[in-house]
Amino acid sequence: CDFDSCVVPGCTLEAACNFNPLANTNDGSCDFGSCQVVVSGCTNPLACNFQDVANDDDGTCDFVSCLTSGCTLPNACNYDANAAILDGSCAFPTEGMDCNGACVQDTDADGVCDLFEILGCTDEGAVNFDVAATDNDGSCVYANGGCTDAFACNFNHLATANDGSCDYGCLGCMSIHACNFNPESTIHNPEACEFLLDLEITGATSVTTGEEEVYTTSGTAGANLNWAIQGGNLIAGQHTESITVLWTAGQGVLELTEVTEAGCEGETFLLEVEAVATGVEAVGVNFAMYPNPASDQFVIEFSGGHSANLCIQDAAGREVYTMTNVQSRHVVSTTGLADGLYQVVVMTEGQREVRSVVISH
Repeated sequence: CDFDSCVVPGCTLEAACNFNPLANTNDGSCDFGSCQVVVSGCTNPLACNFQDVANDDDGTCDFVSCLTSGCTLPNACNYDANAAILDGSCAFPTEGMDCNGACVQDTDADGVCDLFEILGCTDEGAVNFDVAATDNDGSCVYANGGCTDAFACNFNHLATANDGSCDYGCLGCMSIHACNFNPESTIHNPEACEFLLDLEITGATSVTTGEEEVYTTSGTAGANLNWAIQGGNLIAGQHTESITVLWTAGQGVLELTEVTEAGCEGETFLLEVEAVATGVEAVGVNFAMYPNPASDQFVIEFSGGHSANLCIQDAAGREVYTMTNVQSRHVVSTTGLADGLYQVVVMTEGQREVRSVVISH
């Protein structure tokens, strides 16, 4: 038996370039490359540029160019569900607003988002009106007229608007040692207080009628000294620290009061004087004076047929009336003279007589 003479060796695979249809025995010589055309390209089916005819992958596969880019963030206003690549174009709404520019929440429907509401008083008629406020919080305060100055006597802590009614009458000096101490004051103003020295009058207290005496004192700097004499006449020195007094009565009193430039009057200080006669009978001027007290006028009548000079002094020693060559009868009008005690001095032929008259209108 011959088993080899009928064997035809060769490539029995039809896909091979050297396929031998006569061969009945595959000898392993099949060639699959020499007869095929080489097509270079992207052979990856997942790539954007995949080529199904390519049999040679040349490394050009592109996995991006075929994808859609856009905003891939779901909370963005321009979210694109089809986008595969985030391109930085995402846009987000303003805080408190939606993507259409409307308030997320506007409870009072005033067009101002709840997030941006400014609480305050929105009533222009209130004293605490807030121009920036968008939502009235009920805090509006309305004018309550009164005195808002805490230093005023009638300060009203409930007042919100000063109505010009502040009263400062209770402001004053509350120091009891000040000459202008005001017991009615309720608020102390130390700058208003004025203080005066205690005065001491120096001079004779036992005197002789018809003789002149000098009295002195030491007053407060800048203050005005007011002297008043009872039972005698102030000859000179009114408003000074040294005066000359002519005593005419058995009992006399010097009164001294200081007054500051502002008109503050201090305490009145007294010096009592007792006068005695000289022992020689004085020859006076014989005259009558009536009525005494006087109201509208009083009359002076002289005897002896001589003319006289007439002088009237007030309690401070100031001359308030003079007349020369007065004859037997003279009428003195009290018009312009204040109520009080006056000294009437009559002088004639070297003689002098002083009498007191009270004027009471």
